[in-house]
Amino acid sequence: MEDFGRCEEELSRIGKVLPQVSDYHIGLIFHNVSAILCLKRELNYSKALYHLNEAVDCAGEAGDSLALCPLLCNMVSIYYEREDAAGMPLAIRAYRIAKAENDTNNMFYGAVMAAQMGIVAGDYRIAEAYADSASRYVPSRENSSQEALLQLLHGEIYYETGDYAKADSAYSRFASRLDSQEPGLRLEYMYKQGCLELAWGNPERARRLFEDGLALSYSIDNIEDRHHFLSGLSDFYSSVGDDRTALSYYKEYHHLLDSLSLLTKERDFHNLLMNYQKMGYEEKVHRQEMENERVRSKYVIIFSAFILVSSLSAGLWFLYRRRNRMYRQLVEQHQRFLHRAEISACETAVGPGTEDNEKSRSLFMEAEKIMSRDKIYRQNDLSLEKLADILQSNRSYVSSAINQYSGMSFTQWLNSWRIKEAIARLSDPADTAPLKAISDEVGFNTIAVFYKAFQKETGCPPAKYRKEMRNIGHISY
Repeated sequence: MEDFGRCEEELSRIGKVLPQVSDYHIGLIFHNVSAILCLKRELNYSKALYHLNEAVDCAGEAGDSLALCPLLCNMVSIYYEREDAAGMPLAIRAYRIAKAENDTNNMFYGAVMAAQMGIVAGDYRIAEAYADSASRYVPSRENSSQEALLQLLHGEIYYETGDYAKADSAYSRFASRLDSQEPGLRLEYMYKQGCLELAWGNPERARRLFEDGLALSYSIDNIEDRHHFLSGLSDFYSSVGDDRTALSYYKEYHHLLDSLSLLTKERDFHNLLMNYQKMGYEEKVHRQEMENERVRSKYVIIFSAFILVSSLSAGLWFLYRRRNRMYRQLVEQHQRFLHRAEISACETAVGPGTEDNEKSRSLFMEAEKIMSRDKIYRQNDLSLEKLADILQSNRSYVSSAINQYSGMSFTQWLNSWRIKEAIARLSDPADTAPLKAISDEVGFNTIAVFYKAFQKETGCPPAKYRKEMRNIGHISY
């Protein structure tokens, strides 16, 4: 599946004869493989979803409920890549269909997808529950690709909850059979283990993993994870003082993202144009009653093209203005939310509770105090274990207190402090520091993680937030 050039050639051949093929299995496989190729080769989510929906239609027309499970799981994988928890109902549906059919293979993948959606949603208890369910459906614990996927899944859950030792143990089990794993899983491991090494303060090990991952992504022509490795290498070289190499990787990282964005815009425009051309052709067929239509059609096409271009230009301008207004509204709404949150925090008093609750509350308040006073969230290697040592407690008590009184996992709570300072700095017109410098100084290991966390919190990218705060003309911090 990683030989994309050959795969595209085969799909092209099949696509030419697909309308004449009556066997729904051919159409189902064609669209499913096309969707996977769109993700790994182009990162084209909309095109991938189109193919998956076509495949679902093939399965639905044939009444093949079992074929729906892998298709639904592939749909969920798109939501997972986009860090969108809205894919959870699809994952649960796939899992339930597989259970009804007593299909252990699809039960495994449905449970894995549901666990991944739990991670995206920040609900790690749900993630662990589904991961445990998936482990019951692994056919063989030895040399199993499913077992390898399960190790990566557990490693991610442990990493997100701040249990770096268990995360490292899970990743190490995967690495013990690294050469036998399929390339996509090896790339996933290299990036996640690299992030763990950075969090643990082992930049050299992270560098080797990122370099190996980058080389592998080029060798198999897979751009799905390439930008992660470029960003990670930029952060590594910046941390060791090699600014020239750091800048080189950083430029390559942004060039890749910009090229993907440009390809998407061109592709969407092309699809829109083809739709208009199809509509124009169908209209033309109905007008061929008059004999001079052949001559007139030239002028109709020219005029239609002019109207089309004008409409598209106006539409694109409208979308651009609408997006900017949306960002402005998001920033203003977020500022009002922060203001209300501050007022609520000042006015809310916690009533008396049980002795255990009081201890837990005191522990959480002490953690908040240390974050606010000492700003230890700026340490990019701060872990749950380190915080527990500072508080002279253990990781279980600290994790429970944070979950109970903040409603967040340790990682989410830690990042919320980092984002809070980043927002304050981006809202200050006197602070002109580059985004990467702000990302480093508030404690993020990579600018890519900073971008994701910031956009998840505020709804818009940090650069846009800074610009809109300048336009709004007031500061709330």
